[in-house]
Amino acid sequence: MLPHLAHAHGFMYGPNGLKDDATLGAVRNFNRINNGIDVLRNKVNDPSIMCNGAPVSKRVDVSFGGNGDSHTIALALSLGAQHIGECHVDLIDPATGKVVRIADIPGPNGCAIASNLSPSINTNKASPATSQCPNNIPKNLVTNDMCAFDWTFKLKNMDQVECTDCILRWGWTAVHTAPIEIYETCSDIRVSKKGGNVPVPPPVPSKSATSQSKLPPTTTTVASRTKATSSSSVMPPVPKPQPEEPSSSSSTTTTMESKTSSPPQKTTTAGTFPGKNPPVPSSPKASTVSPAPPAPQPTNGNIGHACKAGDYACGPLNERNHGTIVVCQDGKFALLGGCDQGQGKCQLIGTMPFCV
Repeated sequence: MLPHLAHAHGFMYGPNGLKDDATLGAVRNFNRINNGIDVLRNKVNDPSIMCNGAPVSKRVDVSFGGNGDSHTIALALSLGAQHIGECHVDLIDPATGKVVRIADIPGPNGCAIASNLSPSINTNKASPATSQCPNNIPKNLVTNDMCAFDWTFKLKNMDQVECTDCILRWGWTAVHTAPIEIYETCSDIRVSKKGGNVPVPPPVPSKSATSQSKLPPTTTTVASRTKATSSSSVMPPVPKPQPEEPSSSSSTTTTMESKTSSPPQKTTTAGTFPGKNPPVPSSPKASTVSPAPPAPQPTNGNIGHACKAGDYACGPLNERNHGTIVVCQDGKFALLGGCDQGQGKCQLIGTMPFCV
């Protein structure tokens, strides 16, 4: 008898496809596949927490091509749980929080429908995995209710990838449910390139460079956890504070203040991801770091308005007078799906839209 599958749908099984056996299972929380598998394959509870809060996994090497080249990742999907929904893949720099979307399939299709998978089969709950996909069952699976597939996609924005030690994040959004279900799996990888735009590790400093005094970094990249950007937002250098010239009447006071003044305090850059904002030195007089802008919240008629890649929001009412959900594509909001179940309304919960 098969287990109940209502809240067990899928996860990224490997960052380099089924052919690369060495990287299969190299994803966060895979150690729970035979003991508490729900934390690996269930929908996320809080979309604002990156990688569903899973601990870092063993880092593996993954080779990518350039823009327009194909790349394949392995997915594991529960029997009978293949459904429509937007899919995307991000490369995240854990040091800066910069997110680069390197692939996506918007709209009603996605990465889980049979025509986009290999092998191209639709599973069902009528029989176990050993009957439906005997040669494509995830390693160490004890529930006998999932099949493994290859999903191949075209790369984009690879020229914007700057990290070598990166987080590869796969996301899958189910819009046919109320509320929307979001699935997410992360893999810790070391990026290499076959050619083209190659992220180059920082050069080894020379003796003359190391003999100089070390200065704190003066640039930072601001990136939202739920927004993938195609380029970084680099802040200008923070000016080094200069002591004021003492006047003749206050020379003693100024001298005492300069001796007892505390060093510049560190601040953090808003808009990376929770709990992992890198420290950024700033002037004690005024900070030049601006907070991330709020997520757009379009109302009726805002389809086609400007937005940032990866934004989701409530859109205009459809022909059934039901709410809709829109997603940012090519800099403008486009319809992702309608709220045709429940009360037929779209409601923002935090910064994410849900059908209620």
